[in-house]
Formats: sequence, C-alpha cells, structure tokens
Amino acid sequence: MTTLYASLADLRLTMDGTDSGTGTAAQLTDAQLTLALTAASNRVSVYAGNVYDSSSPQAVPPDIFHDLTLDLAAFWATVTYRKSKALAPDDPVRLRYNDAQQILNNVRDGKLR
Repeated sequence: MTTLYASLADLRLTMDGTDSGTGTAAQLTDAQLTLALTAASNRVSVYAGNVYDSSSPQAVPPDIFHDLTLDLAAFWATVTYRKSKALAPDDPVRLRYNDAQQILNNVRDGKLR
C-alpha cells in the first residue's frame, strides 16, 4: 500500500479555486484524484530514496513532501481533467509542477537536503 503524503481533501482545496471547483480538476472522482496522489507520492518517495510512513520518529515525512505531492498531483489531475490536452507553459498548474520537479531533481542531485 502506498503512503500518501497529502490528503484527497487537500488536493481538492488546492485545485478548486474560488468557485467550488467548477471547471477544474477538483471535479474529478475520488478514485481519479487518488491515482494522482498515489503517482505523486510514489515519485516523492523515489526521489527521497525512502518511504516516510510515520511508523517511527525517523519515518515522519518532512513537511515539504505534502507541498510537493500536491503540486505534482494537481498537475496529473489537471491533465486527466483536460483529457491530456497540453497546458500552456505559463499555466499555474504547470509552473507549480515544474518547480516541484526542480526541487526533486536538486534533492536527487545532492544540491538540497
């Protein structure tokens, strides 16, 4: 079972804006959003080189895992919602995804701890 670093409720809040999610990926089903959260959490674990499942004090995930997971999951949920239509380079969801990827790459490359 995958450890999720963010909740379904937090992902919906991240994407629903000021109009209760009308016209956003927040309208996706719980199953679709859970898939996005799972993909994001798995990638964060791979880049970190560990699964942080809170089973011990050493296994409590750093707070940034939550933020990175939401940024990645919001991207994949939005791509699903848009039926794989491209996002503009300056789309806020893409910008957050790119920032999260850069942070993960820097961790992987030893530039960030």
